Amino acid sequence: MKKLCVLAALALMPGVSGAAELYLGNSGSNLSHTIPGFGGIYYKCQNSVPFSCQSDYIKITYTSRSGGNGTPMSPYILTGCSFVSCACHPKQYLSGGKTCLDCPNNALAAPDIYDRHTNTSCQYCPGGSLMVRPAAGAVVCNDCPTNGKCDGTTTLICNKGYYGTSSCTQCPGVVGTPSTTKAAGAKYITECYIPNGGTFYDQSGGGVFTGDCYYTN
Repeated sequence: MKKLCVLAALALMPGVSGAAELYLGNSGSNLSHTIPGFGGIYYKCQNSVPFSCQSDYIKITYTSRSGGNGTPMSPYILTGCSFVSCACHPKQYLSGGKTCLDCPNNALAAPDIYDRHTNTSCQYCPGGSLMVRPAAGAVVCNDCPTNGKCDGTTTLICNKGYYGTSSCTQCPGVVGTPSTTKAAGAKYITECYIPNGGTFYDQSGGGVFTGDCYYTN
């Protein structure tokens, strides 16, 4: 028998024809059984609705709630229940309508780590990682490069004084003065410059830059 699964999150939102949607743990084969939900709260449908899932979670709709106090011995009673789909946690995607499989390449199937979902592909990355799309429909989630900031999308923001789109390279300088960028987020070496007033030294002597001196490719 399927073990009881307690949800880390609960989704309650308007559904079709005034119904509400609810994610529950998969604890059996009929919605008329007592089923665990968020925070140790339990539910039971007044009507009999069979289902078959090999996942830890299910998605249902219902029209109203009454009776009970949400405990295993006295669950909330839901009326007008319908089974919608088997469901998965964000690190897995729904395969074949009944099974949850692990997402490859550290990807997620839902944008929030606490969401339960019915998505059939992995198209998101955790916050703080860098998304790479090597082919159509494929997503790889890499660690954010050193000296950069990532938000789970394909956008890399290199720190001030660094540049790049997939890694962050420090702007080259001269002896005496490091180069920099106007702000964080530079993508190309041409955004690096030696600032006005910076000094330089070489074998023949030294000098002072009289304006911002930008690099060229």
